Amino acid sequence: GMAQISLSSLLLLVASVVFTCVILNSWFTTEYQNEVTEVHLKSLEDKLKEAPTSYCFHHDKIMRNQSSGVALCADLSATLPYPTGSLPNWQKAVRKFIAGRAPWYWAGATLHTDGRWLWPDGTVVQDSAWATGEPSGDGPCSHFVSGKGILYDGPCTESRFTICEGNLKSDETDSCSEFFDLQEEDVPLKEGL
Repeated sequence: GMAQISLSSLLLLVASVVFTCVILNSWFTTEYQNEVTEVHLKSLEDKLKEAPTSYCFHHDKIMRNQSSGVALCADLSATLPYPTGSLPNWQKAVRKFIAGRAPWYWAGATLHTDGRWLWPDGTVVQDSAWATGEPSGDGPCSHFVSGKGILYDGPCTESRFTICEGNLKSDETDSCSEFFDLQEEDVPLKEGL
């Protein structure tokens, strides 16, 4: 009798412990998943509250060499164009701005003495910023061709049009494009697009 009661009590105890563990595990897992979901949603909400990245360009209608273009932009407290947000969105903004305008514009990328191509803020130029086969060694300055938001290299002494990018005063701004940089899934523009 006594051994039989103990065995059935033990089985009942084991069953209740297993049942309790399953219920607690299920409850904790659900709570954790809810917490993770809430954190993720909060993160997305915060990003959506942020202002979109605004790309503002000033178009100068005089052809000049690269150093004159840099000086012109500096006078406007701006720079030759470079991506301050996501590269694909910047490429779209550049492409939109120069579509239907003159064929050659200076870009902000320059070749430094250490062999790296850098943007005006000192960051390295991404490979996807270049046209196919570029940089080809034609020169230490970069430019856009025919409304494409991609780079080509060439000599700094050639005459090209200048676009300045920055927080320009409204009377100096020809166009602004805004993009939420959440759109990182956008494919960078390639030649011919």
